[in-house]
Amino acid sequence: MAKSVAGIRPTVAILIAFLLIVSLVVPTAEGVICPLESKRSKTWSGVCAQSKNCDKQCKTWERAKHGACHATYGKVLGVKACMHAGNK
Repeated sequence: MAKSVAGIRPTVAILIAFLLIVSLVVPTAEGVICPLESKRSKTWSGVCAQSKNCDKQCKTWERAKHGACHATYGKVLGVKACMHAGNK
């Protein structure tokens, strides 16, 4: 019995050390911040054919960081989405 307990102790110590290292290295979900979020444009109508036009309008009219043409399910291909800062 004493021999089997002595064999378990190093294994438990290694397991605890491994879990401690993993908990320190792996970031938590709370610490992750998404800098941009995608939202549909409120000022664009029609089909978005060129992302550069969309980008310009998103930046000037909606104060977005970026704008681009994106396809969305159930919508016309090329629907514009403006990328707004996550804080707004």
